[in-house]
Amino acid sequence: MVEFFDYNCGWCKKGLPEVVKLIEADKNLRFVLVEFPIFGEDSDYAARAAMAAKKQGKYWELHLAMLGHEGKINAAIVDELAAAKGLDMAKLKADMADPAIAALIADNQALAQSLAINGTPAFIIDQTVVPGYLPQDGLMAAIQEVRAGGGCKLC
Repeated sequence: MVEFFDYNCGWCKKGLPEVVKLIEADKNLRFVLVEFPIFGEDSDYAARAAMAAKKQGKYWELHLAMLGHEGKINAAIVDELAAAKGLDMAKLKADMADPAIAALIADNQALAQSLAINGTPAFIIDQTVVPGYLPQDGLMAAIQEVRAGGGCKLC
C-alpha cells in the first residue's frame, strides 16, 4: 500500500491513527509513504525536513510528530518538533538543502500527476488508486480484496 500525503492535509492527519493501527496489526503489509506537498511552502518545508530526518534515522518519529500535530504545520513548528525528537538541527538544515531531496519531491509530484492524483490523502493498493480518506476498515477491506484475488500484482 502506498500513501500520498501532505503534512498540512487535515484528512491525512485524521487518518494517521488508523493507518498506524493498520501497519501495526498487519505485519505482512508493505507500506510506502510518498511526500506530496501540495499546500504550499510550509508543506514543502515539512516534506524536506522529513526526508532529511531519514538521514539521521528519525524519519518515522518526525513523520508521526508532524502529521500528529494539531493544526497547520509551518517551518517554526517543524523545527520545534525536530529538535524535540533529538535531531541534529544543523545537519537537518544542511540535508534539507540537498538537491536530491528537491529532485525526489519533483519525482513524487510527477508520479502523482501520471496517476491522476491531485489531492491528499491518496492510496494505491495494488493497481488501484483510492483517492481521499478511508477509515481503517475501508483500507483493510481493499487490502483483503487484493489478497483474495491472488495478492499484489505489483509487489
